[in-house]
Formats: sequence, structure tokens, C-alpha cells
Amino acid sequence: MRIKLPRMARQCVFCGGSGLTREHVIPRWLSNVLPEQARFRGQDQATVLLQPERAVDGPHHREMVETFNSATVKAVCGSCNNGFMNDIEAEARPLLSSMVRGSLALSLAGGAAPAVATWAVKTSLMAQLTGSEPTVFPQVYREFHATRKPTSDCMVWAAAVDDENWGLRTECRGMLYVLDDQSANPNDPPNILSVTIGLGALLLHTIIDPVLANSTWNLLTYAFRGALVPLWPDPRPTTWPPRVLHPAEAWAISESMPTLLS
Repeated sequence: MRIKLPRMARQCVFCGGSGLTREHVIPRWLSNVLPEQARFRGQDQATVLLQPERAVDGPHHREMVETFNSATVKAVCGSCNNGFMNDIEAEARPLLSSMVRGSLALSLAGGAAPAVATWAVKTSLMAQLTGSEPTVFPQVYREFHATRKPTSDCMVWAAAVDDENWGLRTECRGMLYVLDDQSANPNDPPNILSVTIGLGALLLHTIIDPVLANSTWNLLTYAFRGALVPLWPDPRPTTWPPRVLHPAEAWAISESMPTLLS
């Protein structure tokens, strides 16, 4: 399955270079790690308009039931694809493989948590490009390319999950948060992105929020204390896995941002 991008994505979203190549949203090597029954899950794309004291579903909604780990986007150049993005994959792969399989007694101390968080942000930035009207944060892409780590606008958590619906699933929510002194226009591009990725026994939750400056970090961390492990910007050394999420909790996490901001 190939995703057609809007005109604006004719240069590399990270470095602005030419010679675009196709990048798998979910890397192909994960097919050898994920349980067989989890290879045919889908994704949900939605845009949410957030106004003071209320949250309204936006007009853009898309659900794909194709094999999601075959999705590609043509939005990055060969230099980025085969360079720093490949390095991110290589560093995170051993950790992700163990977490996806539900391995016990895995340490997330030292550089382990940032490695997984960096992979989660990279994958989230790719996943949001699969929408018919993708959320675009040019400054986040550029800074991510420059530093090779999540930006100051990024928050990442991980959780253990045991739910077939999350075996391979991505929930992308682009949100338009309207400040008190601004008028709401549902045609404006979203300015907050929330992406939840389920991979076997692992759930990753990423929020990119240039508007509210990580004000939801503590709210979400403490709302699911003991289950949602902070990976960025303030990683908490822990032994994996934590308490396994109840299926309803996984969905609540994926839908948490509109709820917290409404």
C-alpha cells in the first residue's frame, strides 16, 4: 500500500533535499517479531478541533484495514533514509524486539529509554504522513534531523499491553488547539499531534505539542501511574515490563489528549 502525499512533500521532510525514496512506516524487520495474528491490523486517522471548554470532532477521518506494516510514504531522501533514520532503527531494534515479544526483566536505564523514544518519534512523524491531510510540523522535522533525538515539543511513554486489537495498530490524532484570544477555523492545520502505536506486547504513546509546552506530561504520567512508563523528556529508569494495561486503558491513552484539553 502506497500513500500519496500532498504537493508540499516534494522535498525531504527532514533536510529539504531531493531524490525522495520510499520509507516503510512500520519497518519490515518487525514482521519477524510480531505475532502472526497481529499482522493485519489497521489504523485510525482523525482530526479534532479543540476549543476552550469543548472538543469537536473535525471533518477528516480515515480508517485503513489493509496490512499496515506494508504502508510506505515517499517523503524522505535517500541520505536521511539510509543515514540517520537507519541508525535510529539499528540502535532501537534489540530493545524493541524484546519489548514487542513481552520479554521479562529488560532494563530501560541509561540510553535505552531515549533510544526507544527516538524511534517512537521517528515512526510517529512517518505515521502522521499517511493521513489524507497530514499534520505538518516543519520545525519539528528539521530539529529532529539536526539533533537525532526527540525535540523539546515531544513526549513519549511506553506500556505493556495484552490485547489483540493493539497487536499492530496506529491511532493518529491531529488536533487544532485554539487559544482563548483566537477564533476557531476547522480548516486550519492541526497544531498538536498524538500517535499511539501498538506492536505485539508493546504500546508506545507520543505527543508532539509545540503549543502548550508539555503541560500534559505530569497529567498523563500520573493518570496511568505504574503502567505508563515515561521515556521522554524525563525518562524513569525501570525494569520492563510494568503492569500490563487493561484493554480499555490502552484506548483511553490513545484518546487522552482531546479529553485532557477539552
